[in-house]
Amino acid sequence: GKKFEVFCFPFDKIKLIFVSGKNAIDDFEVKSGSFVVDCHNAHVPGFNASSEVREIENLIKIAETKESFETNLKYSFFKLDVSTRSICNYISALLLDYSGERYALIIFDSNNIKLEFRKRVEREVRKIGYIPIVLSTDNHEKTGIRVKESYRPAGSCEEDWEAFRKILHKLKSPKFSESKCSYGESEVRIRTISKRLIEDSKLATNDAGKFIATFLALALLDYLLPVLTLTLGW
Repeated sequence: GKKFEVFCFPFDKIKLIFVSGKNAIDDFEVKSGSFVVDCHNAHVPGFNASSEVREIENLIKIAETKESFETNLKYSFFKLDVSTRSICNYISALLLDYSGERYALIIFDSNNIKLEFRKRVEREVRKIGYIPIVLSTDNHEKTGIRVKESYRPAGSCEEDWEAFRKILHKLKSPKFSESKCSYGESEVRIRTISKRLIEDSKLATNDAGKFIATFLALALLDYLLPVLTLTLGW
């Protein structure tokens, strides 16, 4: 597409579809009978994907109508525990070999990814013979409530690149296993933060500066009053 790229992995009647942003992507909603993954892999401050949903929906429909054929699948998986200022817990890599057509899914446990960093990762993965799909888990653990001020997508520090290089080294000598694909479903319980709570927290934080200034002024006055009393003889 013009602004997005879609990768489709068919498993019998179920399709796993990854949506990657060419220049920006963040939080879109679509209805589909497939598993659709928002790659969260091109961070642009203030980007709103709602106006771009039509292109994403069209690309997904095209992917869903593509015919496929059965082939042998081999895979290899790596996971590296990583904690940096922007990566929360890990980087992982899933290698998929479809009878010689090879893909590498590189997953950063972070809140989105800097585009320049992602492209750098993609170049290195292509060099070793894989089609790269780079994505993040959209983990807000290290983002905080004041998103605009503390937003740190993967690639925000040199530590992120050093961590990826360790995974890249493992990708150069993988051990593949043959596999049959299946999937399962289970119910999960999730906790959410309401939009109102976030907005109230932002307002409280914005007002904090005024409260701090008032507190310091009162503290200074409290300190100076005895001095003024002695000096002026009050």
